[in-house]
Amino acid sequence: MVQFSMIDLQFDLSNPDDGQNLSTLLAQQIRNAIEQNSLIPGDQLPPSRQLANELGIARGTVQLAYEILLAEDILHTRAGAGTFVAAMPTRLSAHENGTLEAGFAFNFDAIAEPDIDVAPHAKINFLPCRPDVSQLPLAQWRSCLAQAALMSPQADYGDPQGSITLRHEIAAYLRRNRQYVVNPNHLIITSGISHASNLLAPLLLAEGQEILMENPCYPLARQIFQRGGADIMPCPTDQDGIHIEALPAVQSNFGAIYVTPAHQFPLGGRLSAPRRAKLLAFAKQHRVPVLEDDYDGEFRYDVPPLPPLAAHAPEMVIHMGTFSKSFFPDLRLGYLVAPPEIIAALAKRRQLLDYAPSIVLQNAMALFIQKGHFEKHLRKMRKIYRQKRQALAEALQANRISGQLVGLNSGLHAVLALPDIYDAEEICQRARASNIAINALRRYAFENTGVLNGLVIGYAAPSIEDIQNGCAVLADCFNKR
Repeated sequence: MVQFSMIDLQFDLSNPDDGQNLSTLLAQQIRNAIEQNSLIPGDQLPPSRQLANELGIARGTVQLAYEILLAEDILHTRAGAGTFVAAMPTRLSAHENGTLEAGFAFNFDAIAEPDIDVAPHAKINFLPCRPDVSQLPLAQWRSCLAQAALMSPQADYGDPQGSITLRHEIAAYLRRNRQYVVNPNHLIITSGISHASNLLAPLLLAEGQEILMENPCYPLARQIFQRGGADIMPCPTDQDGIHIEALPAVQSNFGAIYVTPAHQFPLGGRLSAPRRAKLLAFAKQHRVPVLEDDYDGEFRYDVPPLPPLAAHAPEMVIHMGTFSKSFFPDLRLGYLVAPPEIIAALAKRRQLLDYAPSIVLQNAMALFIQKGHFEKHLRKMRKIYRQKRQALAEALQANRISGQLVGLNSGLHAVLALPDIYDAEEICQRARASNIAINALRRYAFENTGVLNGLVIGYAAPSIEDIQNGCAVLADCFNKR
C-alpha cells in the first residue's frame, strides 16, 4: 500500500476569477501554499482521487492542476510513491534563507548569554561534567522506552510534582545507595539541577538578598541566582570543602547557602565530616536553607560513602540530584527533595513554567530503575571511570607534565594544580589551538578573587586512548614557554 503524508491545506475554489477554471485556480493556490511555506520541498500531496473527494470536484480537475505544476517543475512524481513538492532553491522565503527579522519590539537584554562550557567540535574533550555515553545500555533503555510508550496516555496534563511511580523508585534508590531515607511525597521531578535552581530562586531569595556560594563554583548556578536578583557572597573553598570559618557571624540579609559537598565543583574534594557538622549547625542557628547540589555523588572510588547532607538535617537541606552524569545529559531528568510545603510551592511554580515533565520519559526511567538496569550501569561505570582516572594519572606522569593531581577520590573530573612558573590560561589557549577542549580552574572563580592555578580535567567522556593522546598534546603546550 502506498502511504503519503496527510497535508491539511485549505483550498477555496468557490470564487474563481473571470475566465479562470477550477484546475488553474487550484494550481495557483498550491503555488501560494508553497510560497508561504505551508508546503515545502519534499512534502507529499494527497492522491488526486482523495483531494478531489475532499474538495467536492472532479478527479480530472485535480489531475490537470497537478499536470500544470509538473510542467512548471514545481511538483514532481516518484514512480509508485506519489506527487511531491520539488526542490526550488530560488524560491526560498526570507524565513528559510535566514534573513527574517522580527517585526516587533523584543527585550533582548532580558536574556543573558548562558555561562556554560561548550566544545562540540573538539577532537578531545577534557571539559568536566561529561559522562561516557558510549557505555550506555541502549538495548535495555530502548526496551523501557518502548514499554513506556505503550502505556495508556492520560487526557490530563500530568502531575507537576512528577510521576509517583518514578518518585517511589528514586526514593528506593536513594535509600539503597546513598543511605538517604526519603518520602516520595517530598520529591519533585525536575529537568536537572539548573532547572531546580530556577524553580527555587524566586521562592527562597528576595531581590537583593545574599546567597553564599563556594569559590570557585559552577558558573551557571551562580548566574541563575544573580539573574533572579540575589547578591552572591563568595566563600573560600579548598579540598575539604567550603571554609565554614569564613561564614559571617551575623547576616540579616542572608538567604541561602549553595554547596557541592559530595564532590566540590570544580576542586573535586569532599566536604569533610567536621565541616559538614559546622555547616549544618550554622544553618540551624541562622535558619538558613542549604542547597545541596549532588551532581555526580554516585561516583566514588577510594573513599567510604558519605550520606548526603540532607540525610542529617532534612528540615534544613534542599537536596538536588540529576541523571545527567549518572546516565546521560540530554535525558533532562532530575529530582529535588525538600519539606512538603516547599515541594507544593515548587509544583505551583512548575505549572507556570512548563506544567509537568514528560510522562513517557518518567515511566521509562522508572522501569529502568525498577528492573535493576540503572544500578547495574552505575557499578559498571564506577569501574570504567576508575580505570580512566588511573590512565590520566599515568599519562600525565609519562609525559612529564608538572603539577599535582587532586580531586580524584570521586566524580568525573580532577584538578591538576600547576607550579607558579606555568599559566593555566595560556596552556588552555594553546590546547584549544590543537583542538583540545580544557579549562583553567580560574574560569570557575568569582571575578577579582584568587584561586589555585590549575587545569580542570574531565576524564569520564574521553576514551583511554584519547586521554593518552590528549596528555601528549598538553605536554607540548607546557613546553611552548
